[in-house]
Amino acid sequence: MIVTGGPTDRDSWGQNDPAVLGRELQLRDLLKFIKDRNIKNVVSITADVHFAAAVQCEPERAVFKAFDPFWEFVIGPINAGAFGPGQLDPSFGPEYRFVRGPGSSGFPANLPPPNLQFFGYMEIDGRTAELTARIHSITGEIVYEKTLIPDDEPRDREDDDRQDDDRQDQE
Repeated sequence: MIVTGGPTDRDSWGQNDPAVLGRELQLRDLLKFIKDRNIKNVVSITADVHFAAAVQCEPERAVFKAFDPFWEFVIGPINAGAFGPGQLDPSFGPEYRFVRGPGSSGFPANLPPPNLQFFGYMEIDGRTAELTARIHSITGEIVYEKTLIPDDEPRDREDDDRQDDDRQDQE
């Protein structure tokens, strides 16, 4: 078991250093794997935090560039003190598109509930496959909403050929 909380401990991917270090090496490998296999429409959902955010990661802004853009939705807390957010580590090109927490809202850190409490909801439209992510305040008010349109690009040519062969067999 690794317990964090010391002055040099990190309980996130980032190291506050542009270089790809520590646990970021695992994330680098995962993002490269996803890109190399042409896996599309990747979204990260994070909940064990004490603020709410929507983060867009883009290789053009990143130190490590061998990945496809993705979104991370950060939802928290529902029943804990609010603190954060910190500065984003530049290794994977993140940018806050929405952020709400003591550091961004002018409130002091570690506020008790019901101050700055959030929950999230995601819905995939069955017709369009669009993903809508919503961040709600504890009262249910939608404080942020983002709809992501899926990338319908074929996974690879081999898969397309196999699908065509299957259709021909059925005709």
